[in-house]
Amino acid sequence: MSEDKEHSFEVAKKWHPEERKVECEWVMKHAPKLIGALEECIANADKNGADEQTVESWNQNLAKVQEIYENAVEMLEDLGGRTRERTHKVLNNYEPEVDSRWFVDGFDNFERKLFTSLMFGDPDRPKLIPLVKRFKEQGAPLNPGKLVVDDRGMGSGRTLRMLMDVVRAQSFMKIARKFAKNLHGIDIMPKNLQDAIKLFREGKYGFLTRNISVGDYLDGKKHRKDTFRHKRAHLITLMMHTLFYNTTMDEWIKTFTNIKADLLPKGLCVFDTVAMRHNTPEDLKKGEAFLDDLKDIYTRFWIQYCENNQRFMPEGIRLNEMERRHIDDNTTGKGFQVREVPDKKFIEYIIKRIGGGLRIVDERMRTPEINDQDAIVIGRKWIFENNFEEKYKNTIKERIEKRIVNPSQLLGRDVDLEKEPVENVIEELMDYVARYMVQQYQNHYFIIERI
Repeated sequence: MSEDKEHSFEVAKKWHPEERKVECEWVMKHAPKLIGALEECIANADKNGADEQTVESWNQNLAKVQEIYENAVEMLEDLGGRTRERTHKVLNNYEPEVDSRWFVDGFDNFERKLFTSLMFGDPDRPKLIPLVKRFKEQGAPLNPGKLVVDDRGMGSGRTLRMLMDVVRAQSFMKIARKFAKNLHGIDIMPKNLQDAIKLFREGKYGFLTRNISVGDYLDGKKHRKDTFRHKRAHLITLMMHTLFYNTTMDEWIKTFTNIKADLLPKGLCVFDTVAMRHNTPEDLKKGEAFLDDLKDIYTRFWIQYCENNQRFMPEGIRLNEMERRHIDDNTTGKGFQVREVPDKKFIEYIIKRIGGGLRIVDERMRTPEINDQDAIVIGRKWIFENNFEEKYKNTIKERIEKRIVNPSQLLGRDVDLEKEPVENVIEELMDYVARYMVQQYQNHYFIIERI
């Protein structure tokens, strides 16, 4: 859908629930100051010699501002509260080594190969010039020990440690130790900083702890001054869905503006997102016989978010047709958090909004390396923690009764519903959905170049 159509990015900027929250928060921040000023004027009216007409005007304005403020408070509550506050509460209980273990195990090998290819080259992708060849030193490829890296949303330091190991595997310990001193990172959660320091010390690379800090990477000026110390990077990373925590257009623009400002020309930025299928509920009917519409958990999150928030849309604006896709996600089991899943079209739009200077030069899809039983456990957790258990079971039961679903075909065995309890068959099919939900999950990696 083109940008000048009904559900363009501009329409989303105006009407999307997350953007409406921004308006509410602005009112809640500034209205109390105006209310206080008006109340002070009214209280001191006699002292200042204000006439009755002026005082009446002040009272009318005070009532209007109070009403606007109260409406903003009520709307923000209806919209689910402050997104950043909710996110911080979830992240405060989040344990990366536990809650993201499946992700680390499932994608670790691929990401090591990805960073190796970006830094040193990949014969299967000869068009993508590696970092050591993008930057020359007296006509020769740059010594990898001189590469400067910034990891935004570094979590417990997994990506930075991986990069140190990659350089060590491709060169010598001396070079890896030199490289480690050029690594920088920032994370919004204080406890992650301590976990990262512990992880780095285990590697014995001599990483400089002063190069990492607690803070918000959206605050580009502060990050450059306190952590990055006005350097520019050869590589910027935002891994493990760090970008998902941007939910407003302003946050997306700040993120990519900072990337553009902090990357050296020809430098690269790497981030990952989810390759969710952007289907409408009508499109998903095509996969009902194979329960395909239940397997893509992120599409389910998006559909559920749209159903919950359509009431905030004006007549004629359909949230599920907008080109921005927000989700309410509790896959960790630590609490629901609003996030936005960007696709290629949205990323290109943001780059255009910041005046270019960046371009997508490569993208890669990957499913996790995970066995059947672990996939079932993880998928069932996702279903349960997001309150889909009853809905999924009822949907499967209804489709069996209507003969839309053939249990024997899906389970690969003869299923006799006259002899087997239907509840047992439904449980097996829930496991079937959960397994494919995880094993067919696709992580989408983008590589962006500073031009």
